[in-house]
Amino acid sequence: MQLYDEKGIEQFNGLIVAAHFAMTDHFITCMRARYLRPSNIVYSTEWSRNDKPVDDYGYTIVFPGKTFKEASLTLIGESTPKRISSYDPDNTPEEKYENFYVPLHKVGDIIAWDRNNVISLEYDVTDAVMVGFVPTDVFPSNTIFRKTATIIDAQKFSGKHAGSIFARDHYTIGSHAMLIPTGNVLSYHFISQDNKGSNHYIGIMACLQTAGAPVTVTITHSKLVKVCDIVISSTDYAPLLDANKSLVRLNSAGLNAQSPTLTISATGNFYLKSIIFVPRSKASFPLAKI
Repeated sequence: MQLYDEKGIEQFNGLIVAAHFAMTDHFITCMRARYLRPSNIVYSTEWSRNDKPVDDYGYTIVFPGKTFKEASLTLIGESTPKRISSYDPDNTPEEKYENFYVPLHKVGDIIAWDRNNVISLEYDVTDAVMVGFVPTDVFPSNTIFRKTATIIDAQKFSGKHAGSIFARDHYTIGSHAMLIPTGNVLSYHFISQDNKGSNHYIGIMACLQTAGAPVTVTITHSKLVKVCDIVISSTDYAPLLDANKSLVRLNSAGLNAQSPTLTISATGNFYLKSIIFVPRSKASFPLAKI
């Protein structure tokens, strides 16, 4: 777990849009990645090893983040990976091993470990490469679907106070949350799936940090001011919909526009697992089934 903490692997930092592999004549020596965050900001990691490659010999895989298409990766080589290739039916490698493939998923992250000093220092190669897949309907932006309920992970914020922290495995093993203490906020941008726009009721999957008095969560809109209040009264997670069913209008932000900001704060400490958007046409949506 210490290695996971060092790299921040379990926290959402955006979806990968490109992976650059440095190579010798035969092997991967290190890699770096480029990500697109929900705030539409692109950022790049450092090379996975401390030393920058002597030259720029290598190759880059580009991943289209805004796609519903499934994706697979192919390991090419022998016991030590010589190359990782994105599947291309027109360019079949000579040495091809079984594809890394998960139905209805696409590539969300690629990480080089480079933590085995014997391999890294003595042989000057990357000792392991890990690939993470996400469902095909997960996007870098917080895209809300017009005709079905959409659940957005609380980690996909565009801004936060330092006091709001990542809570690993808090909902269940492999499913995380954000702890939002009193006086802290998380900010989000959400867009509709297309230019038609859509109207939604809003809710949250959340619980109290400790048993006690109920906590009121307030959601505000950068243009419409307050949207709603939602009361949390239990330390057990539950999907909670705005009792007044206030509508939030979402529009497609486009390439050069910025969507309105929704800000979440509360009167006490609470854990936020996700934000829920229910289309107006689904007003009787059975929350117990989320």
